[in-house]
Amino acid sequence: MRRPAAVSKIAGVNVRGFKHAISNQAVAHIRSRHPNIGAADIQRLPAIVKTGKVKLGKDRGVNGVARLVYRATVDGVKYEYIGEVRRKKQRIDAITLYRV
Repeated sequence: MRRPAAVSKIAGVNVRGFKHAISNQAVAHIRSRHPNIGAADIQRLPAIVKTGKVKLGKDRGVNGVARLVYRATVDGVKYEYIGEVRRKKQRIDAITLYRV
């Protein structure tokens, strides 16, 4: 499990107290671009965040902050989840989720 301090160091932004969120648009993107991802996979997001290894992504979000890439194996399936730090809203928004 990654502690917020470790994720903050990786992200370069203090994310203590931040929540993870997933919007309808993110779910629509995931389902249209990654058809092998179903509702059960999306429900595994908390486990992916909790157990996954996190690193800085190559891309930057609209707010200029680099995206976080979580990679985890949950129930024998390897996932990669990409989230974007939203400082004003104090959350990490889901961008996409796919199987590796």
